[in-house]
Amino acid sequence: MSRYDVNGSEASEEPEADAGVLENLLSITSKTDIDDAETELLDVLYQDTFDNFPEQLTFNRIKSWHRRWLGNLYSWAGEYE
Repeated sequence: MSRYDVNGSEASEEPEADAGVLENLLSITSKTDIDDAETELLDVLYQDTFDNFPEQLTFNRIKSWHRRWLGNLYSWAGEYE
């Protein structure tokens, strides 16, 4: 069972990668490495977000956070189809 239910361009897997590794901008093929990259980027976002939490939480703010979190890994980060 996949951690994500994705479709379209978001569902493309990285060529010759471990199962479950989505196509990414860094050509990471290891499941462990992509999980580590996502976790490290999330930690950076958490630190900044908790230090500068906005007064109002909006849909656009959440999309922005998603782009900041995963934008270095996935071209579709922060997009909504």
